[in-house]
Amino acid sequence: MAEEYSVADCVSRLVAYAGSLHIAHWLADTVTNEHKALGDLYDEISEQTDKFAEVYMGKYGEITFPKDAKITDVTGAPAGYGVTLVTKLQKEFTAGKDDELLNILADMSAALNKAKYLLKETGEPEEAEAEITEEPEEAEGEASVTVVKTGKGMNPVAEALRRKLT
Repeated sequence: MAEEYSVADCVSRLVAYAGSLHIAHWLADTVTNEHKALGDLYDEISEQTDKFAEVYMGKYGEITFPKDAKITDVTGAPAGYGVTLVTKLQKEFTAGKDDELLNILADMSAALNKAKYLLKETGEPEEAEAEITEEPEEAEGEASVTVVKTGKGMNPVAEALRRKLT
C-alpha cells in the first residue's frame, strides 16, 4: 500500500524537487539539450508550485509545512520523479470542487511530460516513495535535511549532484 501524503508534504516535496532540478540544471552539460530542458522544467515547476500553494491557501487556508526538508537526488528520472509527486497530489482533489487546483497540476504534468521527452527519459523512478540514503543531522532549533535517492542507474548530472550534497 502506498504511503499517503498530506497537501503540505506534497507541496514541500515539490519545492525541494524544484531545488533539486535547479542544481541539476546548473551541473548539466551546457552543450547538450539537458541543460536547457532542466532549466525550463525548473522554471515551470517553481512557478506552478507557487501558484498551486497560493490558490490552495486562498481556498482552504494556510498550509502548515513540515519542519524537515528533503533534497531529492533525481537520478535517472528527473521528470519521472515529478510526475509521481503530481499524480499523488491530484488524487487529493475532486473534479468540479477543485478544478482550479487540478488545472494547475495538469499544467505541471504537461511540463513534466515534455521534459521526459526532451531528456529522453523512459519509465518512471524505480521507487516512487523514495528511499532515505542518509539520515539527517539535526542541531537544536535547526531544520533537518534528508538526502533521498530515486530511480536506478546513475547519470553524470546526478553523480555530480550527489558529490555536492554529501
